[in-house]
Amino acid sequence: MDNPLTWPVKIMAANSMYQIDRTILLARGNKEIDEGLFDHLSVMIVDILAASHTNLPQVITMKCHHNSQKKRQKSVHKAALFLGETKEILKILQQREIPSLDPDEATYIDEWRTFIEEDNGNSMASISSIGSETQQSNEEHVAIELYS
Repeated sequence: MDNPLTWPVKIMAANSMYQIDRTILLARGNKEIDEGLFDHLSVMIVDILAASHTNLPQVITMKCHHNSQKKRQKSVHKAALFLGETKEILKILQQREIPSLDPDEATYIDEWRTFIEEDNGNSMASISSIGSETQQSNEEHVAIELYS
């Protein structure tokens, strides 16, 4: 199988959605679909969004560093737009406590998973064990980093 980092963005997104759905379904077992599932899904979405926005300063810094003035000006403009687009998401995320992880640790989903497990006790243990089973299989996992 090709390197997932070379996949088109839509394929990467579809694969990520598949992995998330699979984790939810395996964690829920044959339980009825109820409000608990919606709450569980909402928490997962917020956690993923929070984790993906923790490296926002690094992304903006990368966008602003170019040698030519024309490229730098265009990149700074894009970075400002990107920052503006995330303001609404960040407002929503402020409703949920963001862990006090080291900025370098916060960019790794495993660190978030560890924090959530410690924070929620055994409620996330089943999801963690599902993730470790998947990692031992032949499936490939995709780490998404924000580049432009």
